[in-house]
Amino acid sequence: NLDITIITNMIDIMHLFSLNSQSKTRLIGIGGTCNNIIDGFVGISSIQQIKKFNIDRCFIGAIGVNVLNGNISTFEQEDGLTKSAIIQASRKKYLITEKTKIEQDGRYIFSNLQDFQFLLTDNNLNSSLKKELKLFNIRII
Repeated sequence: NLDITIITNMIDIMHLFSLNSQSKTRLIGIGGTCNNIIDGFVGISSIQQIKKFNIDRCFIGAIGVNVLNGNISTFEQEDGLTKSAIIQASRKKYLITEKTKIEQDGRYIFSNLQDFQFLLTDNNLNSSLKKELKLFNIRII
């Protein structure tokens, strides 16, 4: 029950934080074109709304993280463009991805590891991956 504001384009996050009517957390839902694959709103309408906010921290998911060139990718172009807008509007940037998505690529590149300060992942990464990620000055959490 934190006194924070959450801005999200993801339907699951909107639902999760709207369940507790006693919560101090304020929820701002970003609209736009609903993409059923990602279960969220994307596109030009979403991007225009996002650009109006000063965001302290963003948490961005990825389908692919290429540790050789730092490219971060997703499957859908509109999803990638929306994520790019969120990254640009944010001060601190957290990349969230499963270990299995590191060293694979999606179709659309939307960012680079150099744009992020933190990487949140589900498993301990091997020393080789940690060494490659260290080149991008990203802190692994």
